[in-house]
Amino acid sequence: MVESQPRLDSIVPSLPTGFMNEPLSNQANENCGWASSFNTFSATTIEALISSLVSFVRDSTPEEIRAWKGSIPGLQKECHKSTARNPERIHYGAILEYRMPDGPHRVDAVLLLSGAVLVLEFKGDGNWQPQYLEQAADYSRRLYWWHSKCGEAGVRVHTVLVSYGKEGEERQNEFSTLTNITNLANVIERFDRPEEQSVISVEEFVRPGMCQPSL
Repeated sequence: MVESQPRLDSIVPSLPTGFMNEPLSNQANENCGWASSFNTFSATTIEALISSLVSFVRDSTPEEIRAWKGSIPGLQKECHKSTARNPERIHYGAILEYRMPDGPHRVDAVLLLSGAVLVLEFKGDGNWQPQYLEQAADYSRRLYWWHSKCGEAGVRVHTVLVSYGKEGEERQNEFSTLTNITNLANVIERFDRPEEQSVISVEEFVRPGMCQPSL
């Protein structure tokens, strides 16, 4: 049984103006464990999120569930913080456990911004081993090459390694960013380009057949 967690509204302030203009819905399908707008994701209880992920990842382990409990509330808070800065971001997308099309591997989280897709890999110990970065970078490359809404459409795909437990080193370059969960809203701010491109809709991004290996 999933342990009870406090509601997010007891942790963060009230949702930004315009929140109620969009119906709450999880658009997850066979490609992911959760898919919704920032506002829906931020408002959903951790119990509901974990339930959706467990239904998707049928063989999920206690370790995976603990990792979700440790990382997801912080991600919710940072998405909320981002929408508080700019209410237009309530329509941006948050996707959890996105399955790569060529095997069993899954991306921890994908954030859909205006003009950018952020590929998030979470680690709880703040210790960035080279293989962690390479794994997440490989996911980013595959999305850029294979997803019809990314590379073909000129949308930037960027790798973000996020420490949610022990604080880790903060650094960035053209292709990747290493950050702590409490700084993720600033990373979103850095890549958001609403004056240049519109955001990919969650429905389009997770639609079956949109991400296929090149022949």
